[in-house]
Amino acid sequence: MSNYTYHGTSNLIALPGRSVQTFPSGLVRVDRTYACKAADAGRYRQQFAIGNPLPFDDGTPSIDQMSIFPEPQEDRGDDGFVRFSVSAYGRVNTTGTIQSFFEEGFADLIATSQLPPATQTNFSKIACVNEIAIASFVAPNTNEPINNLPRDIPLRVYVREGSPLVSKGSQLVPIESVYVPGEVSSPSPTFGSIATRTSVTIQNIIEDSPGTVFGAWKEVVYKLRASALVRITSFQG
Repeated sequence: MSNYTYHGTSNLIALPGRSVQTFPSGLVRVDRTYACKAADAGRYRQQFAIGNPLPFDDGTPSIDQMSIFPEPQEDRGDDGFVRFSVSAYGRVNTTGTIQSFFEEGFADLIATSQLPPATQTNFSKIACVNEIAIASFVAPNTNEPINNLPRDIPLRVYVREGSPLVSKGSQLVPIESVYVPGEVSSPSPTFGSIATRTSVTIQNIIEDSPGTVFGAWKEVVYKLRASALVRITSFQG
């Protein structure tokens, strides 16, 4: 190995080049390389501990302090210098993103007749197109539950054209337009009148993610799936 004599600085040096990556969740990663004389590596190595900020870096574009993660890569060159390849993570917003799409699915239909002589209930499925939302965000990695994003995002359920329930001319029709919520009455020679009450409930089925930890930050992604329930109840008016 060659021997070198240095007459310059003994300081830690930030080498040229700064790589920035941002992700849909709002996570941001910055990669930088630092160098120092091999004899000084032990003195500067502690600055690159997990959780520390990047030396000589303003953290742009993170809105919070960027924190080093994971342990840096260390390379001892033949030129007498040690180079530290360091990554740090932060976030560019606190809201994250919500992306949605649609997929074929079903809604549950519960039809109940309370007309004499006995109450009868039938269960069936309605072919639908259900909205799916992928919500992702970044939050501090603590032991507290992370609920930064709302989980009551209004999702939609449609009935596709071609269904006997949908007239021609509309590709997708909201399920509430097919099964109109409310109560209507019609005359009946047997019961005087029959009332029909219809309700539509759309709930979000949540598929949680345990999250991915990046040191001081955690990236959480979860899926929300629209699930519709239609209730139709007939009774003597």
